[in-house]
Amino acid sequence: MTFPFILNVTVFLTGAAVLVLEIIATRLLAPYFGNTIFSISSILSVVLAALSVGYLAGGKLADRNPSRKLFFTIIWISGAAVLLVRIISSFFLLHWFAPLGSIMGPLVASAFLFFAPSFLLGMLSPFAIRLKMDASRARGIGANTGEIFFYSTAGSIAGSLATGFILVPTIGVADIVSGTGIVLFALGLAGALGGSMRRMVLIIIVSAAAAFGLFRMGEMPLHANEIFAHDGLYERISVVDNAPNFSGKRTLFLDRSPSTSIFLSDASPNATIYAEYLALDRGVAPAPRRILVLGGGAYAVPRYARMLYPESFIDVVEIEPRLRDIAKDFFSLEDDERMTHYVADARAFLRQHDTAYDIIFVDVYSSFLSIPTHLTTEEFFELLRTRLAADGIVLMNVAGSLGDGLNGFLRAEARTFKSVFPGFVLFALQGPDVPGPQNFVFAAAKNDGDIGVAENMDAGGPFLNAIQKLRVPQERLSLDGAVLLTDDFAPVDYLIAPLVALY
Repeated sequence: MTFPFILNVTVFLTGAAVLVLEIIATRLLAPYFGNTIFSISSILSVVLAALSVGYLAGGKLADRNPSRKLFFTIIWISGAAVLLVRIISSFFLLHWFAPLGSIMGPLVASAFLFFAPSFLLGMLSPFAIRLKMDASRARGIGANTGEIFFYSTAGSIAGSLATGFILVPTIGVADIVSGTGIVLFALGLAGALGGSMRRMVLIIIVSAAAAFGLFRMGEMPLHANEIFAHDGLYERISVVDNAPNFSGKRTLFLDRSPSTSIFLSDASPNATIYAEYLALDRGVAPAPRRILVLGGGAYAVPRYARMLYPESFIDVVEIEPRLRDIAKDFFSLEDDERMTHYVADARAFLRQHDTAYDIIFVDVYSSFLSIPTHLTTEEFFELLRTRLAADGIVLMNVAGSLGDGLNGFLRAEARTFKSVFPGFVLFALQGPDVPGPQNFVFAAAKNDGDIGVAENMDAGGPFLNAIQKLRVPQERLSLDGAVLLTDDFAPVDYLIAPLVALY
């Protein structure tokens, strides 16, 4: 093989590594800071800054010492830097960087973890152009530069597609980082040491040993008492028994946030308290025929709906493909011919299906750290309303706070919800006098009137009577000046940041 061909392949692989590292960085930081605009902006800024400085340094170094050995040495050092990211992220992200909060945390963590490998990989393009010119001077600087840019960009495209469509769905995040580091390490070491058989065998042994050690190392658990952990398509999934504040319960955690729970004693879904608000419909309308649950999680809400309304048909929409199997394996979900499961985004599902539902339960805000902005807006609530039957009600589980300085997101969500459902009722599950973070349930009827909780206490039994003290007075919300969330303007990450800082 000629050196120009080897150089093109090398540039392709290193270009792919840059995009794999950039994309996987968002997944690596998500359990600690969420998939927020702050995390994405921090990662992009750090990587671009590192690449730009690397371009400058690489060009100067290539002019001073246009050595092929030095070029490949930079590659294996970049591989070692990526492997160091794997080690540091496993042991120190939670304790070093997470306490910095969701705004400054991802910026500092990105700089600490990704600047060095991105800088080293950035040095390679100008260095490759210089080596290309030395090997193919007859072609001219324009043709040689264009060829390097072509292979580098083609590699970036391949790395981007492979990460999203192949690697993340099939391999854990930590193993992707390890694999990228090992490929770079082996590629650089092979080029730096030359092509003799003895040296190639040495490279293979060293790389295989590194791969075995890193792949066996595993990740530090996010939670004590984890019995299962898996990198999902959208977040890290953990099943935890007797987590702090969840004694006697088995809890599904998405990243660092608790999602749904069951009691360990009898596998009852009643441990997920907000699921009980499905009983509101008992005092408002006849038994529902069709129920839609947006956000399956550990399927506590669908299971509780089945307990209350055994004859109803239940559609469950969950975007994370693995959660239904996890719910069957760990949360006592059983097959049910009247329960239909969809793997889809909630808003896309509502657009594509025009079924009228008697109850829609929205449970898509699975984490303080990763709130799907497009499911918080006025346009989303208008779409919800069109999918309600004439006597239908919508229930929505939201995490927030009534405390001063912490209530920005809850106030914005309340104002936005009220713009579509003026007669909505809000319940604070720990009580309206609790200023700290807690769960809230929004409830509204399609007919725009009050859902009739106070008027139907007797019909609904003791539950409706018990939750009266949890009802939040409208004046307590103080919606004057609250943000109206729309598809065009929804600064959710900014509004929720004070709450994330308490995590």
